[in-house]
Amino acid sequence: MNLVILTGRLGGDVETRDASGRSVANFSVATDESYKDRDGNKVDKVEWHRCVAWGKTAEIIAEYLGKGDGITIFGKIQTRSWDDKESGEKRYATEIVVDRFEFPLGRANREGDDRQESRGNGRNGASRGNGGGRSNGASRGNGGGRREAFEPGDDIPDWDRR
Repeated sequence: MNLVILTGRLGGDVETRDASGRSVANFSVATDESYKDRDGNKVDKVEWHRCVAWGKTAEIIAEYLGKGDGITIFGKIQTRSWDDKESGEKRYATEIVVDRFEFPLGRANREGDDRQESRGNGRNGASRGNGGGRSNGASRGNGGGRREAFEPGDDIPDWDRR
């Protein structure tokens, strides 16, 4: 089974484009871990992941997320290849193809965000795609808020009505 679940922060703003009539969003997600080496020193390690989303998922990610925002991604690993136009060499890229995602903390939880009011003052709404109920629990450390999950084909939420 090819299943990826990542929780991290966007490393830059989302880049969007149109590919054959479908929206495509490309972005990077940083994940981190800490551990102690043999000498007992704390080591912080950051991994960067290339991600791509298509269609409505791409549109929602591009509209609501930006550099530094938290995200949890559910998807699959995919490697693609192409011939470099300048050198003629075969190039490869391994990326995460996003099937769905959640806002674990998101931009609305940061102080001074100008989009905070349109996002419902930091409240994350009910999970989509499971009958409108709560997602699989509140995230620890986020004030008991609920997570927001979207799946392809969902309507973009109206944050002002929550």
